[in-house]
Amino acid sequence: MTEANFLANAQMSVFSFGRAPVSIEILKEISGITFDEVYSHAIDANFESIPLKIINLKDLRTNKKASGRAKDINDLENLPD
Repeated sequence: MTEANFLANAQMSVFSFGRAPVSIEILKEISGITFDEVYSHAIDANFESIPLKIINLKDLRTNKKASGRAKDINDLENLPD
Protein backbone atom coordinates (compact mmCIF):
# COMPACT_ATOMS: atom_id res chain seq x y z
CA MET A 1 0.00 0.00 0.00
CA THR A 2 1.30 3.40 -0.95
CA GLU A 3 -0.11 6.85 -0.28
CA ALA A 4 -0.48 7.44 -4.03
CA ASN A 5 -2.35 4.16 -4.52
CA PHE A 6 -4.70 4.95 -1.65
CA LEU A 7 -5.44 8.53 -2.69
CA ALA A 8 -5.36 8.30 -6.48
CA ASN A 9 -6.96 4.92 -7.18
CA ALA A 10 -10.56 5.90 -7.98
CA GLN A 11 -11.54 2.26 -8.56
CA MET A 12 -10.74 1.30 -4.97
CA SER A 13 -13.02 2.61 -2.24
CA VAL A 14 -12.22 -0.02 0.42
CA PHE A 15 -8.82 -1.32 1.42
CA SER A 16 -8.68 -4.51 3.50
CA PHE A 17 -5.75 -5.69 5.57
CA GLY A 18 -5.48 -9.09 7.23
CA ARG A 19 -7.98 -11.93 7.13
CA ALA A 20 -11.31 -12.29 8.90
CA PRO A 21 -11.87 -12.40 11.77
CA VAL A 22 -8.67 -10.43 12.36
CA SER A 23 -8.83 -7.80 9.68
CA ILE A 24 -9.39 -4.11 9.25
CA GLU A 25 -10.99 -2.18 6.44
CA ILE A 26 -10.22 1.40 5.54
CA LEU A 27 -13.05 3.08 3.65
CA LYS A 28 -12.45 6.16 1.54
CA GLU A 29 -16.12 7.14 1.79
CA ILE A 30 -19.38 5.88 3.27
CA SER A 31 -23.05 6.32 2.37
CA GLY A 32 -25.36 8.85 3.95
CA ILE A 33 -22.87 11.04 5.82
CA THR A 34 -19.72 13.00 5.05
CA PHE A 35 -16.26 12.49 6.46
CA ASP A 36 -16.37 15.91 8.14
CA GLU A 37 -19.63 15.03 9.91
CA VAL A 38 -18.34 11.67 11.10
CA TYR A 39 -14.99 13.11 12.19
CA SER A 40 -16.60 15.93 14.17
CA HIS A 41 -18.68 13.41 16.17
CA ALA A 42 -16.05 10.66 16.42
CA ILE A 43 -15.18 9.03 19.70
CA ASP A 44 -11.53 9.32 20.75
CA ALA A 45 -10.11 5.99 21.84
CA ASN A 46 -6.82 4.18 22.39
CA PHE A 47 -5.92 0.65 21.42
CA GLU A 48 -2.62 -0.61 22.81
CA SER A 49 -1.52 3.02 23.27
CA ILE A 50 -2.44 3.90 19.67
CA PRO A 51 -4.86 6.83 19.44
CA LEU A 52 -7.76 6.36 17.05
CA LYS A 53 -11.18 7.74 16.18
CA ILE A 54 -14.32 5.57 16.14
CA ILE A 55 -17.57 6.45 14.41
CA ASN A 56 -20.28 7.20 16.96
CA LEU A 57 -23.42 5.07 17.10
CA LYS A 58 -25.76 7.72 15.66
CA ASP A 59 -23.54 8.24 12.60
CA LEU A 60 -23.08 4.48 12.18
CA ARG A 61 -26.87 4.09 12.12
CA THR A 62 -27.14 6.87 9.50
CA ASN A 63 -24.59 5.06 7.35
CA LYS A 64 -26.20 1.64 7.74
CA LYS A 65 -29.64 3.02 6.81
CA ALA A 66 -28.27 4.85 3.76
CA SER A 67 -26.41 1.83 2.38
CA GLY A 68 -29.53 -0.31 2.23
CA ARG A 69 -27.54 -3.54 1.91
CA ALA A 70 -29.09 -6.59 3.58
CA LYS A 71 -25.95 -7.02 5.73
CA ASP A 72 -26.20 -3.42 6.94
CA ILE A 73 -29.93 -3.64 7.63
CA ASN A 74 -29.21 -6.73 9.73
CA ASP A 75 -26.44 -4.88 11.55
CA LEU A 76 -28.81 -1.96 12.14
CA GLU A 77 -31.40 -4.25 13.71
CA ASN A 78 -28.77 -5.64 16.07
CA LEU A 79 -27.01 -2.46 17.18
CA PRO A 80 -27.53 -1.43 20.80
CA ASP A 81 -29.85 1.46 21.63
